[in-house]
Amino acid sequence: DVSPIEKMRLYVVRRDRLSDLLINFSLPAIGLLLYFLSLLSTIIVQFQREETSIMAGRGAGGSFLLGMTLVETFLLLAVGLPLGLGAAWLMVRLMGQTSGFLTMASRPGFPASLNGVNVRLLLVALAVLIAARLLPVLSAAGKSVVAHLRERGRQVQTPAAVKLAMDVPLVLITVYAYRQLRLQDVPSLI
Repeated sequence: DVSPIEKMRLYVVRRDRLSDLLINFSLPAIGLLLYFLSLLSTIIVQFQREETSIMAGRGAGGSFLLGMTLVETFLLLAVGLPLGLGAAWLMVRLMGQTSGFLTMASRPGFPASLNGVNVRLLLVALAVLIAARLLPVLSAAGKSVVAHLRERGRQVQTPAAVKLAMDVPLVLITVYAYRQLRLQDVPSLI
């Protein structure tokens, strides 16, 4: 009789190494995704401030603006959360039918359920979302349209340190990805 324990240990070591490799390759992509999301949220906040200052200039009070933003946020969540979870469930089912790159196979797919949803993490994300929607309203509620447009029209020259702070993370992510590929002896790198 031959014991499979040694083969199982080798499998666990190989699985852990492959998991580490997958995480290392996904870190730069996650960094770029977060950078893109921060740029997108900056644009949204800028338009939200303009809209809020217009309403504040026409007599809307701070409590009305906060209430309206909360109602709008909860309506978006009521529609977006089920759609997002449903789309994620559908994508998991479709991913289970792939057999290769852009190749689909006729099989049942991965079993997907909502049992694995981390409710605490979801609630933290929702709290951050609500805070991100309310903070621009609070900052723009006391400003008139003229004050907002004057601020927006006379933008201050961006210092070189700020420009470097935006470029350096992108360069570091590229260097990190290149280094990871070199450590794996990828033959296509020169």
